[in-house]
Amino acid sequence: MKLMNFTTFKKILYDCQRAQRLTIKKQESKLTLSEYIRLRIHLHYCGVCRKFQQFSALLNQVFAGARHELEERPPVTLTNEEKKELQRQVDELTEDLKN
Repeated sequence: MKLMNFTTFKKILYDCQRAQRLTIKKQESKLTLSEYIRLRIHLHYCGVCRKFQQFSALLNQVFAGARHELEERPPVTLTNEEKKELQRQVDELTEDLKN
C-alpha cells in the first residue's frame, strides 16, 4: 500500500475558509460526495472549524425559532395618531441635524 504524499493530502484537505463555506452550504443544501468527504477530513483535523460548525448550527436554530415566532404574530399596525407622532419625531430629528 502506497502512502499518500503531502501534496495529495493537502489537495484533499480544504483550508478553513473553504470548510466554513461548505459548512454553510451543508446547512442550506446538499453537498456533493467529494465536498462531504473533504469537509469531514478537514473537521477531523481542525478544531476551530468544528467549533464554527457547532456555532453556525446553533445560530441557524435560533434564527429559525425567531422566524417562526415572528410569523405567528399578527402584523403591527399604527393608528393615524401614532403615525403623525412618529413623523413629528422624525421631522424634529431631521431639523436638529440641519442646525
